[in-house]
Amino acid sequence: MNWLIFIVLAVLATIAQIALAPLFAVGRAVPDVAIVVLAAVALRTGRNTACIAGWSLGLLRDLSGGSGPGPFALMFLIAALVTGTMRGMLFPSRPLGMAIGCFVAAWAAHAPYGMVLAARYGVGFWDGVGHSLAVAALTAGLGALAARPFARIRGIAGWAPERELLA
Repeated sequence: MNWLIFIVLAVLATIAQIALAPLFAVGRAVPDVAIVVLAAVALRTGRNTACIAGWSLGLLRDLSGGSGPGPFALMFLIAALVTGTMRGMLFPSRPLGMAIGCFVAAWAAHAPYGMVLAARYGVGFWDGVGHSLAVAALTAGLGALAARPFARIRGIAGWAPERELLA
């Protein structure tokens, strides 16, 4: 994997999360741009690379959100592990495959975090589940749109072609 391209994608995802994602919010649910990058990496690289990328994206989210290091770094690491298990089952260059990968990654990252926040702030369990599902659905839609551009940069990013993913 070309880590320079990953750093550029991570910085662009962070900027897009802060500046553009609120424009596509439905209620309080906002699509997670960093999860789209994480799903693209996890579906095309090995487990160790996906875990490093997930932890890095989560740490960048923690530091840019003002919460301090911790919760998103752990949740994105879990999302990388869960999404990486689907590596041979999906075609990440196709919109449906990328959408499924993004939905699973967003659900894996936001559901546990949402449950902790629901318990901490007294929000109901189903409100936390609904919010996590809404974030996952919005992120899946964004992932479907990002499938083709990520397929185009696959070569310079050092991601495996699909014929190697299915082997």
